[in-house]
Order: sequence, then C-alpha cells, then structure tokens
Amino acid sequence: VKGCCAPAGNKVKLLLVCGILSRATNFPVFFVSRIIASISSGISFGSLILFLQEATPTELRGVTSFLSESTLIMTMGLGIGFGMDAVFGTNLLVLTSIS
Repeated sequence: VKGCCAPAGNKVKLLLVCGILSRATNFPVFFVSRIIASISSGISFGSLILFLQEATPTELRGVTSFLSESTLIMTMGLGIGFGMDAVFGTNLLVLTSIS
C-alpha cells in the first residue's frame, strides 16, 4: 500500500489510527478509523506470520505458526466476550478505551 505512511510501515499506520480514534468525537470519524485499524492490523498479522515462518528454524516452524494462530483465536474470543452487553454494557467510551 503506497501512501503517506508506506515508508514507515504498518506500526505507524496503527499508531496514526489510534490517535484518530482517541480524538474521534463523531460517529463517521470513529467508523472510518476503525475500518483503517482493522485493515492495518490484518496486514500486520499476516506479515508477522510470514516473518515467523521464515525466521525460525525448520523444525520449529509449525509450532510458531500454531502459537500465533492460537493467540489470534484467543484474543478474538476475549474480544467477543468483552464485547457483550452484559460484560461492559453499551458505553462506547469504556469499550474503546479497553481495546
């Protein structure tokens, strides 16, 4: 992806989106920044998997892929659980400050 943050990488994109999210006062800005954040985190996680598979020794590649995918599944499950109305309610400020 070419643009203003391409030379700096995906970490800068995520930090930029977090800054936008912290200043979002209306719903459209919040919605657009969440879309950008989800795309950037997906790209970052995909490149992390590729890096782990290339950097680890051959006999440990399956373990590193398994652990990274297990971590993703665990964090998604926690997000689903904490996103329920019974856990943190419907207060948008509390929900976004936790994430």
